[in-house]
Amino acid sequence: MRSLGSFIGGAIAGMFVFGIWPAMWQTYGVFGGWISAFIIISISWYLCHYIGVIDNKPGAATVDMAVGIAMSGTVSGMVKQGLPLGAAVPTIVLAVIGGALGGLVAGMLSEAIAQKDK
Repeated sequence: MRSLGSFIGGAIAGMFVFGIWPAMWQTYGVFGGWISAFIIISISWYLCHYIGVIDNKPGAATVDMAVGIAMSGTVSGMVKQGLPLGAAVPTIVLAVIGGALGGLVAGMLSEAIAQKDK
């Protein structure tokens, strides 16, 4: 059930981002984009993390709303605009590599800080 909650929480965050944000940005320009960022991400964070819809187990790697938002954006582009998935594969691969490298560097920094504090 917790996996289903994580799926739904990520999907809701993605639907907010790709459903409301573009309309706000197109209507109100950059200010609308900033307002959307604040409102949408705040509500999504509250729902997914404070209430706990997304299941992040203690001590495990955190899979955040960004995964659901990325999947929603990919599927939205395929369905709404008829874009092929193949065109997105290089971006997806580079994003995964960047995330893995970022996680490794964050882990190394955390270990270095912990050793320094000893």
